[in-house]
Amino acid sequence: MPPKLTEMQGRDYDVVVIGAGINGTSAARELALAGYDVLLVDRLDFASGASSRSSRILHCGLRYFETPNPVRAFAFHPLRLAGAVRMARAGMEARAELVALAPERCRPLTMCFPVYPESQVRDWHLDLGFRILRRLGPPEPPLAYRRLTRNFGEHLPFASDLRDMERLRSIATYREYIMDWPDRLCVD
Repeated sequence: MPPKLTEMQGRDYDVVVIGAGINGTSAARELALAGYDVLLVDRLDFASGASSRSSRILHCGLRYFETPNPVRAFAFHPLRLAGAVRMARAGMEARAELVALAPERCRPLTMCFPVYPESQVRDWHLDLGFRILRRLGPPEPPLAYRRLTRNFGEHLPFASDLRDMERLRSIATYREYIMDWPDRLCVD
């Protein structure tokens, strides 16, 4: 049971963190580990807001490279590329840290990305994006990236359910992790 406000009256804290979602609890944890006396407060319950309604997927950081015509966009806006690289590295590091710290809460999930001739994302975009991610992040847990170009049904049982199978150029697969009860991270 949390302490009553009257029990905290007159006590000094080095830091007060307002908001006990995943970001607030993470900040409070890091500050406490650094030796600060921390008070964490929230209007409602811990992780009762956006943290309890997320997709629960630990993203590897690929999404930070998503942009229409990435070669042109990043060539004309190198700061945007630098920001994407920084965020992707942080995503890979956070993914590795969470899988290492709470393996019982992280289940591997194979993500699939079908590529058709009219897709804005090309095969080589995915190949390059995952090559960059492998260089940016720690080797564990692996991304397990591969791009299938034929015999889709042999590798992916649901492939026959995809639209326009005869036009499908490739299917990129990679490993993400889905969190079981991510709101528990805030409480634990």
